Amino acid sequence: NPEPCSLCCGALLHLRETIMDHDYNDILARDPNMKARLDSVLRGRRQRVVAGPHDLGPIACAFIGGAEVEKLAAFAVDRRRRITAKQVLSVGNDHCTIVDPAVILRWALTQEQPAVSIVIAHNHPSGDPTPSSEDIEVTRRLADACRIVGIKLIDHIVVGGLNWCSLAEQGDMPGASTEPFFAREQA
Repeated sequence: NPEPCSLCCGALLHLRETIMDHDYNDILARDPNMKARLDSVLRGRRQRVVAGPHDLGPIACAFIGGAEVEKLAAFAVDRRRRITAKQVLSVGNDHCTIVDPAVILRWALTQEQPAVSIVIAHNHPSGDPTPSSEDIEVTRRLADACRIVGIKLIDHIVVGGLNWCSLAEQGDMPGASTEPFFAREQA
């Protein structure tokens, strides 16, 4: 099921960056769970470390959630589970965008610190984050291409307004393993 992105996550991230700490604490004091979740997102943004879909979903919502056209974003992830880069790679129309595995992999491999793993996210301007059959099929094709070049596709997050859905959590990721999300690499 789609998960709500911390109430107006993108707006709150902007708010947190533009107001004093005491104002931020006063605003969020009414909802300690919201404060903890937003602080987690901010920590991930500052340190760019993610542990799983519950960190990635709000980051994706803040990055592409309010778009009126479909956008595809990619996040490069290193072995320490840090997001080292993020970028919108495709902008479409109100019902589709182009997902070209070659473009995504070229981007991942040409970063200052080439990605070990990637996460992709795209939005549904309709507000419904339920993955379509096309979303699942394109994820399968991208996962196959990633395997060929030795990059792990960790997740595909579908954003709809303030809600999001993780294909990995839903079991719709091809070749999904039984290892925990973002399991630490063996030395």
